[in-house]
Amino acid sequence: MNKILSSLIAVFLIQSVYSQNSTLKFPKGIYQSFDHFKEKIPSDTISNFRIKIGNDTISHRFYNTKTDKRLKKHFAFSDGSNLYVNVKGMMKNFEREDKSQLKDDGNYHLKAKLIGHKYIYFEDYFTSSGAAFWGGVIAASIARRIKGVLYNYETNTFNLFKNAADFEKFVSENHPQYLELLESTVIKYKTAKRKKSVEDIEIIRKVIHDVYDLNFPKGK
Repeated sequence: MNKILSSLIAVFLIQSVYSQNSTLKFPKGIYQSFDHFKEKIPSDTISNFRIKIGNDTISHRFYNTKTDKRLKKHFAFSDGSNLYVNVKGMMKNFEREDKSQLKDDGNYHLKAKLIGHKYIYFEDYFTSSGAAFWGGVIAASIARRIKGVLYNYETNTFNLFKNAADFEKFVSENHPQYLELLESTVIKYKTAKRKKSVEDIEIIRKVIHDVYDLNFPKGK
């Protein structure tokens, strides 16, 4: 991977990034509310739970091991090694401009892919409300794309990267010294794909994958 991508990852993930086991910042337990999550203090450290992974390999559902009751409304779970956040709860705390993206009921949890001292990175499928409005259910289904979501510890918000332009905006507002490098990279991918729109997820993955090859899945 070229120096541009290697330098860019340093901006928002490599600076003091912990390994995947850094979820120890979130002690093992159940985080009932967003407030518990923000404070990194579980509301329940006694109840045991089991995890069921969906066929899409992205959704995770939790069950109380004693009662086998589904745990839907809890904001987050930590098994001591990995962190899982409820999608519906996540969407409620999206930045305002990201709330136009549609999702299903969101009653499942996403596993954090990377956790740093400033950001936590997730992925899920989203569809813009515009696609659903103009094309209906079928168009919305076709338009579903996997996108990245970044949680910011400082602002306590989840930022959905809707597209390459949105990702560029994020860099411009938060790490402007790297904007020129990012623009060069975006132009490169646009040229390679010609008229096909560039999904920010591809750029983010290439950047992340360069550094976290063992922790980040290929081809997902």
